[in-house]
Amino acid sequence: MCISKALIHLVVPLFVIGLSMSPAAWAEGERQPQEMRETIEAQQEQLDAQSQSILELKQQVQDLNKQLQPVTPASAEQLAEDIATDQNPTVLEWERLMFEKLVRDPRNQQFVQADEGWIPVSGSQTELKFGGFVQLNLIRSFQDAGYPYGQFISSNIPVPTDNTADTQFDLRSTRLTFETKTNKTKVGDINSFISIDFSGNVQQGAIQPRLRQAYVSGIGFQTGATFLAGQANSTFMDLQAFPDQFDLEGPNAAIALRQGQLRYSLSVDRSHLLVVELAIEQPETAVQNGTGLRDLPDFVSKVNWNQPWGHLQGAVLLRQLVAESTAGTDKDSTFGWGLAFSGQVKVPKSKDNFQFQVTGGAGIGRYIQDLASASNGQDAVYNDVTNELTALNEIGGYAAYQHWWTDKLRSTIVGSYLRIDNLSVQPDDALKQTRYAAFNLIYRPYKRMDVGGEYYWGERTNKNDQSGHANRLMITMKYGF
Repeated sequence: MCISKALIHLVVPLFVIGLSMSPAAWAEGERQPQEMRETIEAQQEQLDAQSQSILELKQQVQDLNKQLQPVTPASAEQLAEDIATDQNPTVLEWERLMFEKLVRDPRNQQFVQADEGWIPVSGSQTELKFGGFVQLNLIRSFQDAGYPYGQFISSNIPVPTDNTADTQFDLRSTRLTFETKTNKTKVGDINSFISIDFSGNVQQGAIQPRLRQAYVSGIGFQTGATFLAGQANSTFMDLQAFPDQFDLEGPNAAIALRQGQLRYSLSVDRSHLLVVELAIEQPETAVQNGTGLRDLPDFVSKVNWNQPWGHLQGAVLLRQLVAESTAGTDKDSTFGWGLAFSGQVKVPKSKDNFQFQVTGGAGIGRYIQDLASASNGQDAVYNDVTNELTALNEIGGYAAYQHWWTDKLRSTIVGSYLRIDNLSVQPDDALKQTRYAAFNLIYRPYKRMDVGGEYYWGERTNKNDQSGHANRLMITMKYGF
């Protein structure tokens, strides 16, 4: 009872106080929690927006760091893979490696990569590099092959076959290289390159230095562009499709020529995988029954498409052929042209690869390995009776497959064919066609050395269908530095 009275005394005053409060006071009490909720929600939205902005800024910083950090991938193929997966190597680095692949003889970089061995020059932006390789060939020719040293030239094989055997120790393929690079000039990175071998004299026993290449090149003077000026491998060539061989000559139908030129290269797609090259090159007319002259430079255009699976290349050559009669009393000119399609395709999940080249045209003999090495000019024939210069039609190609037995043991097999459409004015012993086959087994005991053997077979056929053949075995030790 006492408790009930106490509760009554407590509740009644509270009830009276509640009745005495105005409706506005009640409304104000309800609004305060609502405003607090709205304030908290607004602050949460601001925090979410700020968090998103921070994440976006972090991503931008990461992207900038990727662009600023130097890229040193193992190869241009890895760069192509990075580009295809949006890993974004620097444009300048990609241009540099693409230029190396398009210009350099791969045999110069079998043992030392392009980014190795540079020596800084104190007080300048220039670096120097010395390199090359020593190559000793032990050559056993089972028939007379015409040229007894480290170049197996099918067009030099005597017709009919001469069964005289021959053995040679040969060092003429040995090569020395010297190069410089000067970075961050006003016109980009400027490079120079010089290489020599010792095949300058074909006389028995004579060894003489021979200038192979000497050029200046620039990278980065324009986004995606490079230039070259000097003596270098012809723009018509595809160095990426050249088989891995000890033979300095290579397939008889291969495009292989070094000469003076001016070249401009430009990547035409955002990923820098498609490169267009334009060049003017040294004009020479290799002519039969006359004397070759020089007038307008040769013009070369090509497209090189690179992908992680390999590359494809198409090239066009345009020439003016000029020659005078043997007596020097008359002169004539004609048009020469050539087309070439080549490439390298890698075997998935393997280091194996397939290489090929197909070439055809008129008056392009000087650009084709076997024809450039033939004793008579193979661009055109001068008719002293009609005083007309006629270009020779030529077609040829090769295919090669490289197989890696282990990480240190590899083989390449090559087959090649070349044909010339003879003219009636040519003699019966004029070159008509050559065939070439080769197989090797190469072992790399450590990074800077290759040892192995290479077997060759070649055949020459003349206009009168008489032919001669030769077989050769070459054992080679090659040391790079």
